[in-house]
Amino acid sequence: MSPTGKNALIAFVIIAGVTGMAALGILKSHEPKVQAGASWEGPSQDLGKGPVIGGVFHLVDQNGHPKTEKDFLGKPTLLYFGYTFCPDICPMALGNLTQLLDGVGADKLNVAFITIDPERDTVSQLKTYSSNFHPSIVLMTGTSTQTQEALKAYHVYAAKVKDPGMTDYVMDHSSIIYVMDGQGKYVKSFNHKSSATEMKAALKDVIR
Repeated sequence: MSPTGKNALIAFVIIAGVTGMAALGILKSHEPKVQAGASWEGPSQDLGKGPVIGGVFHLVDQNGHPKTEKDFLGKPTLLYFGYTFCPDICPMALGNLTQLLDGVGADKLNVAFITIDPERDTVSQLKTYSSNFHPSIVLMTGTSTQTQEALKAYHVYAAKVKDPGMTDYVMDHSSIIYVMDGQGKYVKSFNHKSSATEMKAALKDVIR
């Protein structure tokens, strides 16, 4: 094989490898700081067979009331992990979920948010932030141990990042909206770019 042919083959292998890694969610973007694997195209993405998604958590909501996974049984729940200081990804997700609730109704669907940044996302901070979105959305926080329990149950990626020159940190994180059925079992997932229209269409067999 000529040197030119070898170089072309190497370039192809590198591009193919990077593309495959991105599809599997291994690569992370840094502007905004969110795990690229959560940015699936299309309205939904089943995670397929693998570790059990979902489980026990013990948190408090924006009103200071204790909340566990049992409080969301009885109807489907869309659960998103993010943080209130997120510049755009998290507000986009919660904005789309607000539009979904406007169209479907809070009597048919739970929507919940669990912070990945309990250090800054106190109960009072969540209360203030909640005024930007649908009033039925439950925002939750807790101690570092409690939030880690929730992140582990849902296999959520989250990491504090502070680059040189930054006055404060940001959170590098996955951006997945988990759909759990009325019994608390994982059904499918969306990402922050999924519109209310796309989610409503994909949930027609979940919402009764």
